[in-house]
Amino acid sequence: QVIFVPLALTLAGRPFTPRLALSAALCLGGVGVLELGSLGAGAGGMPGASEALALLQPVAFGTSYIRIERLAARFPEHGLQISALQLVSNAALSAAWCAYAAHGNPAALDLSALQSPGVLGGLAWTGLVSTALTVLLQTAALGKLPATDSSVIVATEPLWAAAFAALLLGESLDSTK
Repeated sequence: QVIFVPLALTLAGRPFTPRLALSAALCLGGVGVLELGSLGAGAGGMPGASEALALLQPVAFGTSYIRIERLAARFPEHGLQISALQLVSNAALSAAWCAYAAHGNPAALDLSALQSPGVLGGLAWTGLVSTALTVLLQTAALGKLPATDSSVIVATEPLWAAAFAALLLGESLDSTK
C-alpha cells in the first residue's frame, strides 16, 4: 500500500513528495529482498496465481485507507460507525468466500470445532481484539493522519514483529528470516 496510496493520491492531485518517493522505494526494495528467494509457486520459477492474488492485498488495503481518510474527514464524529461499516463489509466478503469454498463441498464448513472453549476463546480474541479493536484504532488514526503517512507506518509492521520476536521470544534474525 506504500506504493499504491501515494500513486493513487498523486493521480487525484495530491503532491508526490521526496519523502513518499523514498518510503515507496525502501518498501519496494524490502519486498523484493523478501520475495526474490521465494518466487517459484508458478512453473519455472515464475510468479504464479498466488503472487498475483497477493498483489491485490495492498490495492485493497490502500483503497480502504483512502476511503477511511475521506470518510473520517467528512464525518469526524462517526469513527465507530465507520469502523462498523468496515467490519460488516469484511464479514460479508468472508461469508461470500466461505459460501464459494463450500460450493459442492459442504464438509468444508465443518463447525464442530466451535464446541471447544479454547476455539471459542481464540475466535472471540481474534474477532474483538485483533480485528474490531484494531479497525477502530486504525479509523481513529486515519482521522488524524493522511493515508500516505498511515500506509508508511503500517509498512513497518514486519520490522516491529521481528524486533519483538527477537526481544520477547529470543528469536534470532539472520538472512533466512
